[in-house]
Amino acid sequence: MSRSCRRQAHANEDSSEDTTKGKKAARRSPKDQKPGKEERGGSQPSSKANRKPGAASHSLYDLLGVARDASQKEITSAYRRRALLCHPDKIRQRQKGSGETGEESLEGKSYEEAYAFYREKFPEVTEEAINEFKRRYIGSEEEKEDIEDFVNRFDGDLSKFFEFVPLSDPSDCKRYMDVFSELLKAKKIKATEKYKKSFREFDAIAEKYRKRFEKEKGAARKSNASKKEEDMSALALSIL
Repeated sequence: MSRSCRRQAHANEDSSEDTTKGKKAARRSPKDQKPGKEERGGSQPSSKANRKPGAASHSLYDLLGVARDASQKEITSAYRRRALLCHPDKIRQRQKGSGETGEESLEGKSYEEAYAFYREKFPEVTEEAINEFKRRYIGSEEEKEDIEDFVNRFDGDLSKFFEFVPLSDPSDCKRYMDVFSELLKAKKIKATEKYKKSFREFDAIAEKYRKRFEKEKGAARKSNASKKEEDMSALALSIL
């Protein structure tokens, strides 16, 4: 092949390659293009800018009743204490009517407005309300249904019983075992291997929970006492 022919062939190959690249670039969607600095920039308004004036700020620390410098362990313990008392996954609120929650009407509302909305639907949880619920709940069919649901949910494993069944008390261990036997006899639960093993160990499970709960109660008292001392110190400094 002559030199002129070879040069022409190379030129054609280069032209074909450029054309192919051009087609690929044309097919590439805007999503594939990496955004420039301006596109990535801060044209989006911040969450602080969107916050309504006067809206109160309520943190997780306030809700759990722990200091803002609490450790992860203290926060976890505070959450568990509330969950152990009245686990939200197990307490049933049998509502009348259609069952609609009306949550869609809370969009754009402030904390105070949302709180007022839920306060209309659910009564305030007080010590008196808890005691009244406990009086009606212990030994009721609702409690048996909760126990049945728990056993079936965990395939008979009773090791987390006191964490999931509302108001469960290790000192009531014998009564719970009678309920297990009653449910088993009625064929509402199954005697799985997990059930047989944990049923034999149920006394030990109850004792382990009791010790852990007492330890966490002591830690909570200590944390509250420390917080009160800090508050008094802050008050004294503000007076001086």
